[in-house]
Amino acid sequence: MKTFNAKFFKNLTSSDGHAYKCLQNSIEVTGEDAGDALLSAKREFEHLTHAADWRHRADVVELEETA
Repeated sequence: MKTFNAKFFKNLTSSDGHAYKCLQNSIEVTGEDAGDALLSAKREFEHLTHAADWRHRADVVELEETA
């Protein structure tokens, strides 16, 4: 099993009109591969945020393999 860090971001616009990504949550998960870990991270994020779908609370997820 490999360990991954999944970061969930919401795309927002600042008051001066500049777009930026706002971090919503960072979750450490394990999986056989990146696809397996990404699925686990999305399900965990849904559980933590009480959302039916992770896209209700975030627009982008970035997955990075850790040690």
